Amino acid sequence: MSDSILFTGADKKLRRQELLLEQVLRTGYVSVEEISRRFNVTPQTARRDLADLLATGRVRRCHGGMTPAVPFDAMTRRVRRSQNTAAKRRIADIVADLVHDESSVYLDSGSTMEIIAEALASKRRGLTVTTTSARIAVELSEREDFIVHVPTGTVRGGDNSIVGESVAPWLQEQRFDILVMTAGGVSEDGGISIDTPIEVPILTAAVAASSRVILAVDATKLEFMAPERLMDISKINDFVTNTRLSRGLMNRVSAAGINLHSF
Repeated sequence: MSDSILFTGADKKLRRQELLLEQVLRTGYVSVEEISRRFNVTPQTARRDLADLLATGRVRRCHGGMTPAVPFDAMTRRVRRSQNTAAKRRIADIVADLVHDESSVYLDSGSTMEIIAEALASKRRGLTVTTTSARIAVELSEREDFIVHVPTGTVRGGDNSIVGESVAPWLQEQRFDILVMTAGGVSEDGGISIDTPIEVPILTAAVAASSRVILAVDATKLEFMAPERLMDISKINDFVTNTRLSRGLMNRVSAAGINLHSF
């Protein structure tokens, strides 16, 4: 936001929080710094506003601010595709540089992964790609030097992810040089979580089949736990994000010997 908004009178706190809720539901993320700047309040007041909105159950806390606490439905997935695109493109460029030509790669699904797939298509050659994203599979199949594999299953609305009971057993029979995954949340204690239970066995099987695991998440996913815990961060090899980590998470990353790529 460019200009700060000033309120006076007894209802200023309520009105400020109404506007904050409207903004976070519209844009998907509001930081404490942005609250302070937009409404010309102290960081302490901004954090109190955040706490009050958390109590309503309509938002959730994430790294440095808050995002909507809405069901993970098809509409939510479509909205996510337009959020934080600049950060996701920088993350995607870093991930593409970590992948070698002629590698076998497993790609997770989601809006961040779709941008990573674009970066791989522009930077890498001769990849063999396995993905549970029908959208990514169609996009990468346009590359004549890429081989693209998908499992059988049901295509889920919104993100076009392929899900179903047959997916995990099929992945258990595969082997990948690199797995690139995202997450619904990464908590300060190093817990990686995702949004829906149906994806837990799928990602668990993919991780077990991969020699190297790259986790790519933007700042809105940090210091937050999504509904379904997947695994501990010690199981990954590379962590790509667009912000500095909290001290607790940084300690976990360092102790596990994970390669951190942040900006």
